[in-house]
Amino acid sequence: MASRPRAISSRLCATISASTAGVGWWGVGSIAAIVGLAAPCRAQGAAADRASQAAESALDTAQAAGAEAIREAQHTVSSDPWFWGNLLAASFILIVLLGKGLLGPPPARRVADHPTFIWFACAGLIFLVQQISIAMTIASGVSTSPDDLRSLAILGAAGGLSGLAASAVLGRLLAASAPSAGLSFKPRDLPLAIVLGLCVFPLTQCASFAAVALHRLSGGTYNHIAHESLQTILDHRTDPWTWALGLVAVVIAPIVEETLYRGCLQSAFLRLTGRPRASIVFSAAVFTLAHVGVGPWYGLVPIFVLSLGLGLAFERTRSLAVPIGMHVVFNAANVALALAGA
Repeated sequence: MASRPRAISSRLCATISASTAGVGWWGVGSIAAIVGLAAPCRAQGAAADRASQAAESALDTAQAAGAEAIREAQHTVSSDPWFWGNLLAASFILIVLLGKGLLGPPPARRVADHPTFIWFACAGLIFLVQQISIAMTIASGVSTSPDDLRSLAILGAAGGLSGLAASAVLGRLLAASAPSAGLSFKPRDLPLAIVLGLCVFPLTQCASFAAVALHRLSGGTYNHIAHESLQTILDHRTDPWTWALGLVAVVIAPIVEETLYRGCLQSAFLRLTGRPRASIVFSAAVFTLAHVGVGPWYGLVPIFVLSLGLGLAFERTRSLAVPIGMHVVFNAANVALALAGA
């Protein structure tokens, strides 16, 4: 009986051998090929899975940042009186301006007493005098280190005072030769300038709120001090040289910049286009671009809004003293708020 199972086993093995004999090396080769093709597919699949997981992780992070920004915005809207105060003030100011028709096309100043290139040349001369003065100060050995407040104050004073001298000379010549262009300085317009400066400030703050909210929703972080000079003043507020730097930023810089950008450059664009609103926008764009690099992009938005207000005020009042005074109020308010919140 024991020999029968061995015979059955022998016949079964023979049958299996006979059935697989036709496969031979071809079968082995086919199996190897399939395995070889499957390996990279599995690798590609694993890489795709990793990429998908990374994308999902990045999306989750962005969604979390967006949700956090939305929660902060909701908290700000519900509890921050500074936000609500500026929003209500800006809304009221815009309603009054619209009701009075002051946001419409202003009457054009007379700038035809000089050709376009003269206005552009005067703007360029003020800028060039400043740069030459700064370069000469650096050549005399003054450091350019951002950590040396004394050197920063000296460089700021060199550029500011030289620009102030050039602005005074050129502004005087332009005011005498083009009396209807509005470049004469009228002290009686300073009270109006202060009022208008206080009016434009809430508008710039609301523009800043919107820009920061957009930046936060995109996942970015922000610093509430969005200007390099302002940050320097804040970081060294106990240093006596800070007062010199602050004086340049609050008083001297507005005089020079308004003479350059509004008095000369805006007049050049007005002479070129004949359209007051176009000249306001073009000069505001150049003014904003000149501030690229002194802070993050969202800090440029209120600067652009401020520049639009300065240009409109200049065209409406035809007095360079008005945008100068408004600019002084804006800079002084920002410095005061930064120091108060420090």
